[in-house]
Amino acid sequence: MRLYVLRHGPAVAAQEWEGSEDARPLTEEGQGETRAAARGLALLRPDIEVIYTSPFARAFATAQIAGEALAVEVVPAAALAPGARLEQLRALLQERAEAPGVMVVGHEPDLSTLVGELIAAPQPARLALKKGGCACVDIPAKRLRASSGTRQLSGSGELRWLLTPPQLALMAPVRQAHAARKRAGAGENHTAT
Repeated sequence: MRLYVLRHGPAVAAQEWEGSEDARPLTEEGQGETRAAARGLALLRPDIEVIYTSPFARAFATAQIAGEALAVEVVPAAALAPGARLEQLRALLQERAEAPGVMVVGHEPDLSTLVGELIAAPQPARLALKKGGCACVDIPAKRLRASSGTRQLSGSGELRWLLTPPQLALMAPVRQAHAARKRAGAGENHTAT
């Protein structure tokens, strides 16, 4: 399975928010940055069957934006709320163990820790997932189906890539411009014949 781990986009600062923590939303700028990153992610054509997301407002909004860009169902999962652990992630992924790809959306420091645990054992790798950033990890399906707990999953993954939101956003215009040049070039060659 290919696991896509997406951190929620930029949210209203906790010290500026007067409501409950679970209702703290993305900022307008955060929504725009997340849309741009999601468009870049969509150009990678990930084969994602479902997006599981923390039910917290900022993560859920990020998942919805990604779901629209990727045309994928978004499913809230309490297991991805702040405090998420590898055992909880394993249980979610086992629900779709045969899926080619699954995306999870959540919070820091949980997501970086989870990716670190997936790709290195006995000590997790250190990495930083930026707000709106995405990591892609390949996990052997046989490790997901194993019933012996997180030990089978820990260190079994291979990090394919880790991209920041600006890197994802930059992909969309570059790929679109490249495709337009190819189409234009093909049209010129066709008329010259």
